Amino acid sequence: MKLNGILLLITLIALTASNGQNSSQVINSLKNNSLTFISQGDTVQELGNNIMLVYQDRKNIYWYGSWEEGLYRYDGMNVQHFTTKNGLPSNRIDEIKEDTSGNLYFNTSSGISKFDGKKFVTLNEADLESNWKLEPNDIWFKHG
Repeated sequence: MKLNGILLLITLIALTASNGQNSSQVINSLKNNSLTFISQGDTVQELGNNIMLVYQDRKNIYWYGSWEEGLYRYDGMNVQHFTTKNGLPSNRIDEIKEDTSGNLYFNTSSGISKFDGKKFVTLNEADLESNWKLEPNDIWFKHG
C-alpha cells in the first residue's frame, strides 16, 4: 500500500511540476503498480524550417522528419516536437517506417530509433545483426 501512495505522489508531482508550461516532459502513469514513462514532445505552433520528409502512419498521424531539428508529430489538432532530449539518438531524421504492429522507426544520423507509442528506444546494431533472419515483413533502411 505504501508503494501505491509513493507512486501516486511521484505522478502528481510530475504532472504539476510544469506549472502549465508547454515544456518537454515525461508523464508517469500507474499501471500494475509500476511506472510507465510516456515521451511527450514540446507542443509547438508550427513546424521547423528544415523538414525533409513526411510520413502518414496507420492512425492517420503525420510525422515530419527534419534535417537538424528532430521530429514533428501532427495528429490533426496539435503539433509535438521531439528531439534528442526526448530519446532520439540524433536530430537528423533520414527515414520513417512502420512495422505491422504499428511501431514507428526513425532512421537518424546516429542510429535507428523505435517508437512504440510511448517511448523512443535506440536499436543496438550488434543485436540486430546477431538475431536477424530474413522474414517477409522485414523493414529495410538505407545506410546513411
